[in-house]
Amino acid sequence: MRNIRIFVEFASVVMPGAVLLLMLTLLFAPREWLGSEFASSGVGIAMGLVFSFAAGHLLQGFGQVAIEPIWRRVPMRAAAEWAVNRFTGREKQRYLTNEQIALLEVHYPMKLGIPFPTEGTRDEATLESTLAHAEAYLYSAKVSERLDDLIADYKLNKGLFLAFLLISVALLTSAVGLIEANTGKWTWAAWMASVVAGVSSFMRMDYYSRKYSQTLFLQLLSTMASSREGGGRGEGGGAGGVMPMGMGRGGAGARGQAPPDDDTT
Repeated sequence: MRNIRIFVEFASVVMPGAVLLLMLTLLFAPREWLGSEFASSGVGIAMGLVFSFAAGHLLQGFGQVAIEPIWRRVPMRAAAEWAVNRFTGREKQRYLTNEQIALLEVHYPMKLGIPFPTEGTRDEATLESTLAHAEAYLYSAKVSERLDDLIADYKLNKGLFLAFLLISVALLTSAVGLIEANTGKWTWAAWMASVVAGVSSFMRMDYYSRKYSQTLFLQLLSTMASSREGGGRGEGGGAGGVMPMGMGRGGAGARGQAPPDDDTT
């Protein structure tokens, strides 16, 4: 299972980089090079994989510096601010009920030793540390696989969005004659396809941002409930009890499960 997860995390970085490099190669590489033996050789493929991995990381860094500050709803933890602020102004995008938020207000100080942020909290350092504390609890309880899957899906769509954004810019400059590329008559069709693919990736990135926050909070509540149930019976399992706080450990916290993934949220 661990090997599969490493592969998924690796692919979530490599695939956007590969898409970007492949399209830029088709656009700007000489025709004779595309048909050369080196391009299809084992060494050429291995170099392409290495450069795709590097390009994927550069895309993630570019998004973190240049994209996420512009669209504040896109970052992985941005949707968590909606819950902290009780979804004020975002009632139609609610993914936690008032009762669930009330439970979070009770269980945060009980299990994590810190209060759930008060309504209207905007301090980024407070929000970051509060969510990181909850993540550390779930990782110590060994029930974080669902979060890892959502992070990988988010990174994949984030990278694809940025890759298609750069591809659409390159195609647009080629279409208006600012640069010369091997595009031919299909330039505008390829540009439109890249725009549609980029918008789709952006929407999926936004979805996984909200799904991650929902899963984080609900899995935290579920794990805490399982910990209370197993604590009195002396059952095993991780309870996330390694948090630096002076309170007893729970019991079978490893039974907490995330809500099912569906696109109706």
